[in-house]
Amino acid sequence: MVFSLYTLAVGTLVFPLPLEQQFGVVWSTLMQFAAGSLVAWLLAFTDRTFGMLQRGALVDGLTDLGNRRAFDDALAEAWEADSEELCLALVDVDGLKLVNDQLGHDAGDRLIRRFARAVARHLGNGQQVFRLGGDEFVVLCSRDRVQNLSPSLARAVLQVRCSGFPQASASMGVASGSEVQGPKNCSIWPTSGCTR
Repeated sequence: MVFSLYTLAVGTLVFPLPLEQQFGVVWSTLMQFAAGSLVAWLLAFTDRTFGMLQRGALVDGLTDLGNRRAFDDALAEAWEADSEELCLALVDVDGLKLVNDQLGHDAGDRLIRRFARAVARHLGNGQQVFRLGGDEFVVLCSRDRVQNLSPSLARAVLQVRCSGFPQASASMGVASGSEVQGPKNCSIWPTSGCTR
């Protein structure tokens, strides 16, 4: 903008114009700046809005984890990369209905949020967690990382129990791209109590 104003001033000195034409050139230049600023603002606004819509389409609103659509995308990408090494752990938060019935749906939402944060915190690199809906989560990982899931989820359940939901528990079922390791379902029980 400064360069354009400088060019306008120099141009006026080099090519002298009558006063009314100078005002016309200045007015035209200012209108172009205004229009350019408006277009730049609209482009930035559109970019921000598109980013928010894209995030909303892939992120679960309650937990800020990836949602079912994000999981579908990640699963397709992982399957394409190496289906033999792909493992899924379907995780269910046990007792959500009881919490909803006894303490209300706000408490149930807090339980889901705390569980989601705890699981995300305790998972290692190369392990992704998504919320499918309700009390259902899925962890996507490679076969060499699946043995770490149970201890990680047990620590997450312990953290949720210590944060005000002593009845919290979870169940997990594991399947791999090359074989189904089931119907092997297990409850995840922490092996020690809460520590402060």
